[in-house]
Amino acid sequence: MNSSNSLQSSGNNPTELLTRKQAAEFLHINLSTLWDWTKDKKIPAYGIRTRVYYKKSELLDALRPLN
Repeated sequence: MNSSNSLQSSGNNPTELLTRKQAAEFLHINLSTLWDWTKDKKIPAYGIRTRVYYKKSELLDALRPLN
């Protein structure tokens, strides 16, 4: 099994890791907004060497109602 396939599976697994691009597409935002939110600690990010990943479950947790 290719390691990139295991990291980027297309299922609905909430614990899957998403790349920066996948996370931005999932949240319907651009990469610069994702970077700003990461720097402001609005969403946690994880690094493996020079790559950055986001947990899908934590992206969902970061979404809040505007009420």
